[in-house]
Amino acid sequence: MFHAALIGFDLVSDVQAGENRGRRLWHDFAVLTMSDGDSSKSGDSFQSTVSLNNPTSPRATTLGFAAWVTSAKSLQPLQAVGGWLTSTKGTLRGTPGVGQK
Repeated sequence: MFHAALIGFDLVSDVQAGENRGRRLWHDFAVLTMSDGDSSKSGDSFQSTVSLNNPTSPRATTLGFAAWVTSAKSLQPLQAVGGWLTSTKGTLRGTPGVGQK
């Protein structure tokens, strides 16, 4: 299985209900959208296609991407990758290097 997530950083939410109603909460990061896809073997490699919907809220000024592979019967990652994303005229593109903002 292939899994992918769009991550938002430095988010703020105004809580409208529950025990934290009326409070403003800060989040270091949160998953904004996530998708899973089956993998198919082609020769010595595996392929998968997933789509991440553009989240309408919360609005994050800093975005990241994470992807990981698991076997079909386990949640334990076999391999993972992630990085920061930057915006260029409304289109997201990967930024080289880990930990860059």
